Order: sequence, then C-alpha cells, then structure tokens
Amino acid sequence: MKEMIKERLQLLRGEMTKEGIDCYLIFTSDHHQSEYVDNAFKTRAYISGFTGSAGTVAVMQERAILWADGRYHVQAAHQIEGTGIELFRQGITGVPTLKEFLRDAIKEEVVVACDGRTISASYCKELAEAVSPGILRTDIDLFVKIWTDRPKITARPVYELPLTVSGKSRIDKIDHIRRKIKEKDAEAYVLADLSSVMWLFNIRGSDVTCNPVAFSYAYITPREAYLFLQNDVLNAEVRAALTADGVFVLPYEEAENFFANITGLNILADPDELNSRNEAILSSHNRIIPVKNHEMTPKQIKNETEITLARKFHVADAVSVIRFIRYIKDAVNKEELTECDAAAYIDRLRSENEGYTDLSFETICAYGPNGAIIHYAPEENSCAALKPEGFLLVDSGAQYLGATTDITRTIALGPLKEIEKRDYTAVLKAVIALANAKFIEGVSGANLDILARGPIWNLGLDYRHGTGHGIGAFLNVHEGPQNFRYKTPDHEPAPIMPGMITSDEPGIYIENSHGIRIENELLCIPYLENEWGKFHAFETLTLVPFEREAILTSMLEQSEIDWINDYHERVYETISPYLEDDEKAWLETVVRPL
Repeated sequence: MKEMIKERLQLLRGEMTKEGIDCYLIFTSDHHQSEYVDNAFKTRAYISGFTGSAGTVAVMQERAILWADGRYHVQAAHQIEGTGIELFRQGITGVPTLKEFLRDAIKEEVVVACDGRTISASYCKELAEAVSPGILRTDIDLFVKIWTDRPKITARPVYELPLTVSGKSRIDKIDHIRRKIKEKDAEAYVLADLSSVMWLFNIRGSDVTCNPVAFSYAYITPREAYLFLQNDVLNAEVRAALTADGVFVLPYEEAENFFANITGLNILADPDELNSRNEAILSSHNRIIPVKNHEMTPKQIKNETEITLARKFHVADAVSVIRFIRYIKDAVNKEELTECDAAAYIDRLRSENEGYTDLSFETICAYGPNGAIIHYAPEENSCAALKPEGFLLVDSGAQYLGATTDITRTIALGPLKEIEKRDYTAVLKAVIALANAKFIEGVSGANLDILARGPIWNLGLDYRHGTGHGIGAFLNVHEGPQNFRYKTPDHEPAPIMPGMITSDEPGIYIENSHGIRIENELLCIPYLENEWGKFHAFETLTLVPFEREAILTSMLEQSEIDWINDYHERVYETISPYLEDDEKAWLETVVRPL
C-alpha cells in the first residue's frame, strides 16, 4: 500500500506540472460538504492512505502534508508511515493550520488549486486570502486523470417517510422556508446539505454508508419548490406524492445548468454548505445573501413525534447493547475472540431490532491500548485478540425508522489496574456533571463544556475532541449547529434549546495503555420559568448501565453516587421487561446500588 501511495503521488505531481500547479489541495468532502462521503469522493484517502472521516492533504513537488485532528493523530501516523507524507497534528501548539501554512509558505505568484466542488464558498474565500499573492484555482479535478478505476456516484432508491415518522408535513416545512425568504427580503433559497434536503421533503435514501441521504439539491421560491435527484431513484408512487405537494423533481446532473439560468434575484444560501463552484455560478448573475441553514431547516429541534420515536428506539437499542455486554464479558473467558468478532456481534444484535435500517457509523471496537486511538475501527487483518482483563471500548449506533442512536461504553473484561479505575471514574464524573446541568435560555454548548471537562482537567488531563455533537432524527449521527465544545469556530456558538438531542461523551486516552469514553445521548427539555427567565435541563435517553467494577466510589460525591443509583434503577425498570429471565437476573446484579 505504501508503494502504491507513492506511485499515486507521482502521477498527481505529473498532472500538476502539466497544468502549472504548484500546490494541489485535497479535501475530504463531497459536492455538498458532507462529513461522511460516498466512495466516489474519497480522493483524500486514495492519495494518502489515511481513512479517517476528516483531514486535508496538500501536495507539492517536494513534499506532501496531511492535516488530521486529535481524533486521528495516532491512526493517521500509522496509515501514512512510509509514504513520504508528513503529518501535521491539528490542535497541537506550534502546528500551523492549512491557512497559516499557505499564508507563510506562499511568498510569490504560485498557483494553488483544488476541486471547487469539494470546498465551501466561505472556506474558499478564506483560502484565497491566505494564498495571496498567489492564485487559487478551483476549476480542476486532477483525479479524473489519475484515478482510472474511480467508482461512480452511488444512486439508490429514495423513499418517503410517513407523517407518523416525520411528525410534520413537507408542505409545512416548505412554508417555513418561504416565510424566512420573505422575512429576509429575498426571492429564493438554495439548499445543498443532503440531510437537510431529506428532512425538508420527508424522504430518505442510502447513497452514503450509514447516512440515510440521497445526492440532491433543493431550490425554493415563494411559489415553487424544486428537488434535484439522480435519475431513476424515485418510484412512481413517491414521485406522484411529491408532485401532488407542488414539488418539481429535476435531474441531479442538471442542477448546475439550472443555477446558471437564474438571474437578477436575491438568493439565500449557507456559504458553509454551498460549494464554491455553485456559489460562483449563482453569484455571477444574482446577489447571494448569507444565511445559516439551521435557521431555514430547523431539523435540530425535534418535534414531539421525533422525540417519542427517539425514546422508543433508545430502549430497543439499549436491549441490544446490554445483551452484548453480558455476552462479551462471559465469552471472553471461554473462547478466542477479537475486536472484529465483538463488533460483528453487536452489529448483528442491532440488525435484528424492529425498525433497524443501518448502522449510524462504523462500529468502533477497541481493546486495551487501541482504545487510545479515538476513532479506531478494527480491520480483519489486524484485529486485536480480547483477553479477560482490561477495557474494551465500544462506540456504536444505528439508524432506525425515526431515530438515530450513538452510545459508547467502556467495558471491563476482567481485572483492572488502579489507574484504569481512576480514569474511568473521572470520565463517569464528567458524564454526570453535564447530564445534571441546569441552565438559563441562551446558554451554548461552549458554555457548558467546562462542566464535563472539569473532573478530567482536575487530573491534569484533557481529550482532543468535542464533548458532544448534535444527533439527527433518522439522519446524520453528527448534526449541527449545537455541540459541547469550548473551542468554538469563528461564528457564534448555537444555544442549547429544548428539542435538541446532543451526545455527552468525555474521555481519557493514554497512548499505548488504555482509552476510556462513556457516551450518552441527552435531550434538552424545559426545566422551569420564573422572573429570571426560562431554564433548561437534560433528559438522558441512553439506558445502559456503567461498569461497577471500574468505579472508585472514594472519588465520588454522595450526589454522584445517588445519580448513578437512580440512573441504574431507571435502566432496570425500563429495560428489564424486554429481557429473558436469566438476562433480567444478570442486569439486576449489574445495577445494584453502589
């Protein structure tokens, strides 16, 4: 593989020379700025060998650099070893960002290029400033020349969600956008984010693994609604239903030409989601008014139907995870198992649940030191063997017909070291601190993040990922705008509001030793209202017990012990009716009071 990467880099550099390009940038996203992408868009993985869900590569004639964030520092270093590609570990003091690197490295009129469809309009403008006095070209995809067996874009059937799942009709959702268009003195709205298009029209697809989306665009005016989809993905029934609601369905491949023929309008668009090529096409004959997508398609605020389904499917999901934990604790003492075996087992349990459609991401199943690789995924040829000792970290989830789940449990397979217990208890304290938060309206995840990090900072430790991310309703497992992250981007962090579902997942990662993460999903709910304003709180949706044998009660306050006992009582009362008698008996011992 290493030699293959070197050959691909050589071919790319040859094409760069032909085009007069000094630096070629390869991003992770597709034409919609998606986090997870179809195989046809995995150019960064193709040219570097690094398979993480985020990262950027810059290729020059004499060097190549990969930028990877803290989730992937260990994985990236391993995967690019021997390729000649340098690793720039994002978030580490002294490591420049891509923009900083370009700003410092570009001292003359060199040519930097990229495929403008894989970069947002807003980021493109930032890079153009960083490249100056050089030139940024966004009109060229060099992989057309070097990736000869590149897969075609996936095009799978698109289906409709009934109102019993969506909770709100597409006509009502489109009307919401039309009111926003009027409020902002505009005449149209262009929507490029795949999950938002799915939400808006109450449809789903499966073009991207683990994400129930289809390649699409939407264009909404006060009188018309256009939906762009690939050919032959709609059956006659769904097409008729869309048409009956006034939706014009056009070929996905014609979206650029359609945009090119729009003239003289004030058009709303999110520059963080619209790719730079489409932005250039639209802005050449129109005025683009920047707007945040979540204002136009507020899918982050779950309606009552979506909340009801979230609670329902978290119960089904918890049954699967609890059965998995019981199985793996017992089986590791009796048979030879690997991380891959464990991942396959929990995936199979979930697949048997009513309403299951897919995993929500590739299962992370990491034993021992592999747990310190934040987004580690076991591979068949390198799965670690499990032993009846230490920790197994399992981060997993599923897509159900109405809900998306994401849960992490770090499971004790046998005797633990004292430092493993200390770190587990600290992470559990962090989970509890955030879950217990009561806060006034307007508070963001950036404000709340310190609650979770506090118990870990007290040990002089930290983790290089956010404490939590928004989660979709049978949509993407990572959904904005909300999160728990004190290191915020340049834009204003989003307030945490009732109806939002966000993960609570602090961790401790000690390289070559162990990794611990505990993750629950939190639903923001109203708490109280008085003369000081409206206050909010959290309901924990995830219902899976913690590891008694990993908890040092000496590190806990009485209030934390009470919280764990109350949570475990709720787990038993809610989940036990769905278990067999022997499973109930096992769960009862697991959740007994501390």
